[in-house]
Amino acid sequence: MKINSLKKIYKPIKKHPIFKRVLLSVFGNGISSSFNFVVNLIVVRVLTASEFGIFQYLITVIRGILRIIDFSSVELLLFSKKRNFSKEKLLSTFYSIQIIKLFIMMPLSYIAYNYNLFQIPFIFIFLTIIYIDIRYYVIYGIVHIKEVFTGTKSAQLIHTTYSLFITVIICLLYFIIDFNLYNIILSFFFISIFYIIIILFTNKDLIIVPKLDVKVLKSFLSQSLFLEIQIVIGVLLKILQDTLIIFTTGNISYALYAISKIFGSIIIVISKAMVRPLNPFFWRINIDSKKETSVIYVSVFIYACALTFSILFVQHVETFIVYINPEYIGVSEILFWSVLLGAASSSNQLVVALLSGKMLIKFVSITSSLYLIINTGLLLIIYYYFMSPSFISDVLKLNVFLITIYTLILLILNYYKLYFTDNE
Repeated sequence: MKINSLKKIYKPIKKHPIFKRVLLSVFGNGISSSFNFVVNLIVVRVLTASEFGIFQYLITVIRGILRIIDFSSVELLLFSKKRNFSKEKLLSTFYSIQIIKLFIMMPLSYIAYNYNLFQIPFIFIFLTIIYIDIRYYVIYGIVHIKEVFTGTKSAQLIHTTYSLFITVIICLLYFIIDFNLYNIILSFFFISIFYIIIILFTNKDLIIVPKLDVKVLKSFLSQSLFLEIQIVIGVLLKILQDTLIIFTTGNISYALYAISKIFGSIIIVISKAMVRPLNPFFWRINIDSKKETSVIYVSVFIYACALTFSILFVQHVETFIVYINPEYIGVSEILFWSVLLGAASSSNQLVVALLSGKMLIKFVSITSSLYLIINTGLLLIIYYYFMSPSFISDVLKLNVFLITIYTLILLILNYYKLYFTDNE
């Protein structure tokens, strides 16, 4: 497409208020990612590769299970204003769901302890559950409520401040205490608790007594029904994939895989920053071809940047990681494919947000479920019939290939109007 045509697409978007909100969200999430990156580097430095592998596997499994039993309540808060629910009812129901999740997770964590799945005591498993629920669900839920009812500035402030808060405390503790896996878990737990207390103290409108509202709950369940299908399949695939990696290649190899994912996740975090203000925006407007084309171009741009970075700088990144902890020699190949996977996932998130905004949730959910089922089948084929020392790289290559094809299929089907009518 000619440059003039691109300018015609870009100019109307730039003038729209949503452009500033997206820019602010991306900038804020970029800062947050930088803070989180520093924290991860400290954890990589103070833990052995084996301990880091265990810690990351613990987070992956717990976060996945919490994702399933959350019933997409965090994401659905972004669309809640359309349902005309009050902020108080939404928050009280959301808080109740988070408390119920902890009660469900308690016996599950005890079962994991009995089978020595994570190789750490029960109390530290449960403290990690609380930390993860606060960090990835409670805080994000509050951020989404602020995004919908207050605006991007206040939402981004809460999100960025948390990253700054945890980074400063962990940096101070690094010079005060001798970190090990248990100290890391305790530190993250108490920091998250303190931050929630600070947020509630400074935002009185967020202090709501937890109470399930039947109408809000029914709305969440009705909207999350199709979302939950792909979430359950996706989470189970992720847990299966990581379990195969850690139990077949060992804790240290899994640590190489985990630290590579950290670099790849930076791109995903930035794309999520774009999606957060775009989601409620897409649901309020009629999406014309210019807006649709602009989202596609942004997706392609993210992919191109990731590919350039992987080719030119991935070896230098390995040198940096090895300087921090010499146990991570040989991470460059895994890192290359992790960064590309991050870009592919980011592009997919933007396209999915676009189609969801066109009220095609069922269509997206069904196609996503099919993609995940195919991914699971191919993963098992690689494991049983093509197992090799490069198993981790092979899995990442498979993920990059499939999610890219899946995104292209979504765009093609959307272009030719071969989609299901969503009656929501």
